[in-house]
Amino acid sequence: TTRKDFSFMGGFLMVGILVAFLAGLGAIFFQMPALSLAVSAMFVLLMSGLILYETSNIIRGGETNAAQGSTRCLRRSAIRGHQTCRARQNASA
Repeated sequence: TTRKDFSFMGGFLMVGILVAFLAGLGAIFFQMPALSLAVSAMFVLLMSGLILYETSNIIRGGETNAAQGSTRCLRRSAIRGHQTCRARQNASA
């Protein structure tokens, strides 16, 4: 796992997704195939960054929602190795 914190990407991703969404609307209304392709590529890159950002939040404990047990399990799995959460729960029972 990486030790780098990707929480700095939050603002950039939010603005990027908004711009890509507006560009997508423009591509629909103006019927520009090249713009549609560019918007698709932009969304692929932005969603890859979003996965990186959210995974970093989960591992570092910045995620505060109802699934905190899953968050803790994912963080432990990332730190300790490949053993699955279900296998670990069955072993402790």
